[in-house]
Amino acid sequence: MRKLFNIFLFVLCIVAIAGCNDTESSESKLEIKAVNTNFQATGGKGYIQLQSTGNITADVDVDWCVLKEVNPNEVVFEVKENTGYSGRNALLTISNGVKTEAFNINQSGAVFIFGKDEWMLRTDNKAATLPIKLQSSFDYTIDIPAEAQEWLSFEQNAKGINFKVKENTSGKMRGAIVNIAAKDRSASYQVIQYDVDELTGTWQGMFSDGQMNYGLKDVTIEKQEDGTYLLSNILTGLPYKLKAKAIDNCLAFGAGQNLGVFEDNLYLSFEILSSDLYYVKDPSVTISLGPVMLTDGTFVFAFSGIKENDPFGFVFRVYEDAKLQKVIDNLSIFINCILFKEDIIQ
Repeated sequence: MRKLFNIFLFVLCIVAIAGCNDTESSESKLEIKAVNTNFQATGGKGYIQLQSTGNITADVDVDWCVLKEVNPNEVVFEVKENTGYSGRNALLTISNGVKTEAFNINQSGAVFIFGKDEWMLRTDNKAATLPIKLQSSFDYTIDIPAEAQEWLSFEQNAKGINFKVKENTSGKMRGAIVNIAAKDRSASYQVIQYDVDELTGTWQGMFSDGQMNYGLKDVTIEKQEDGTYLLSNILTGLPYKLKAKAIDNCLAFGAGQNLGVFEDNLYLSFEILSSDLYYVKDPSVTISLGPVMLTDGTFVFAFSGIKENDPFGFVFRVYEDAKLQKVIDNLSIFINCILFKEDIIQ
């Protein structure tokens, strides 16, 4: 009898222990079913879907991730916009009092990528489509000045923007400065439409040698019968002429032009000052003269590059020999050289 009683007690203990284990297991159940924890800069709604028992609590360690709903089936949170360049991370923890799970919330930095070498868009008087590359995490606005909207418009595409330019029958140069903005990022573009022969005529000017500014008077650009161009009086009072060709709707002056005798027994050369400040005589290297629009709507003609690796300026160098092998000195260095009508600079 005692033996049967002991067996009965043993069975009861096993049942009780099993019941306790079931209860404990039930109370500590915290299973993760699905998560959404990775976000672009624009932010959005995230969630942790779960199956659990007990009282569910959640906590997050940053203020840009905000808890919206916490229940035994789901933890819902909102990630705010990230307007910074860098990505960021947060730690979200979920607990039922017995078990705890941790999740990394990851958000990308804001992107505003544009072609830095595309800021100047020069085109002839024919109707044209001018594409630019642009990628932005946020929606952006495109501001075309009201006075240009009759001839300039745009269309967006997956790669960026196409500026649409109508045919120019006005008989004069026209342009617009277009501003594009997304949150606290922005970029500006100049769209200028003209005939390259509008660069011909007589102009005033100014330039720097890197230390001081100097004026230019009565610089003349003429078109030749063979379609090339001659620029005169860039060295004020001296007879040297620079040759140019029309390339990309600008006047391109090749390096290494031998300008002839200088002061009886010396020789003068036109050379280009590269972006890394080397003197270049290679004729395949050119510096362009083209229009730039000022903020007041007027135009100047600038010897300036568009791309970061475009020439920095140009220089006239004096040599001992006609083959331009032995340099003596620089006659004049031209940096930030512009030509303009006299009445636009007061």
